[in-house]
Amino acid sequence: MKKQFIFLSLGLLFLVFSLGCGNGGESNSVIQGAGSPVNSSTSVCMTGSPFIKECSIPADENGNFVSPYGLAKDETKNLLWFSADISSHEESPDMLGVFDPINEIFPNCQTAKDACRIIFPTASNQSQNQQIPPDPKSVQPRGLIFDPFTRKNWVSGFGTGVIEQVGFRNASEFPIPTLDSGPLGITLDSKGKVWFTESLKDKIGRLDPAVANTGVGVGIDEFQICQGPSGIDVDSQDNVWFSCSTSNQIGKLDSSNDFFPTFYLIPTTTSYPAGVAIDSQDRIWFTEEDGNKIGLFDPSKNIGKQFSEFILPNGGSPRGITVDPDTNVVWFTEYRGNRIGRLDPQASSPGTTDGFTEFQIPTLNSGPTSILIDQDKVVWFSETTAQKIGKLTTP
Repeated sequence: MKKQFIFLSLGLLFLVFSLGCGNGGESNSVIQGAGSPVNSSTSVCMTGSPFIKECSIPADENGNFVSPYGLAKDETKNLLWFSADISSHEESPDMLGVFDPINEIFPNCQTAKDACRIIFPTASNQSQNQQIPPDPKSVQPRGLIFDPFTRKNWVSGFGTGVIEQVGFRNASEFPIPTLDSGPLGITLDSKGKVWFTESLKDKIGRLDPAVANTGVGVGIDEFQICQGPSGIDVDSQDNVWFSCSTSNQIGKLDSSNDFFPTFYLIPTTTSYPAGVAIDSQDRIWFTEEDGNKIGLFDPSKNIGKQFSEFILPNGGSPRGITVDPDTNVVWFTEYRGNRIGRLDPQASSPGTTDGFTEFQIPTLNSGPTSILIDQDKVVWFSETTAQKIGKLTTP
């Protein structure tokens, strides 16, 4: 478990939302916009390579730095959301930030009413026991996903064991029944239910927004699974797939069988699977952070032939992963290699480095973590240790 915690917090100053909350419903804390010193009419992005542009997140008004982690895209408004930790919790604790890709700016509240930093002035560690007073430790949000139906973001709060629903001017906090569960990955199924990994308690959680605001623990179900669940995604049949970092497995909760769990041992020992993404053929792609490979699990194949592994040309500890829904090309971050990687399944061959392309990030030791590809085929990634959002475009 010690290894897992290193993965979660590896000097990244990981992201934090902080919310005061009543009984699991609307937050009692005031949500404030925090203006930044950046001139909102000036681009904050610079081109450092033929394919990569980096956009520096401005310090807040107190000069505090920001470490971005989770990413989510609102395609309708063309806004990129990111969760982040601010360096000084005494002055400006935690934030959900937004980036305007068209104008290449991080808007502030003085110039963009509905696109500004959202600051949460306090943190609460509400539990089934309703702690009073609340524990002021950081919520430490990890996973971030935008819900196109509610037009709000869902966030996993690793530090205080909560799931957050955050809009422009309101927020709700849902404490997970199991204390100190360490929620990490997060995703949505076709019915709008929220699924998340409980990395410190070996569980998968499911939150039903239709009933979850009626009280603490209500509307959240938990499933006991393998050790150290991390990444998570849902296929076209609403089967839930996840990585088990500590037990070196890929797991499945079967939607047709009351979400009964099944586990599959990864061929490479101690590969430390992290991110998970499902392609248009319902194949499960995952990163092997210690194995320095991209893994593929194909449920349609016979037992013994379901796993394929592809070797990174230069190593680099792959972490976040996403798949182009049209081409099934795989994109991933290389945290220690300081690169963005691409794997073309049509040109790849298991057990080799065939089909890979790697893009060096201009900023040294930038700590690329989360990654997504938008509807315009632009690849976005967070540079957690460099205070930047990266943009990668190819011809």
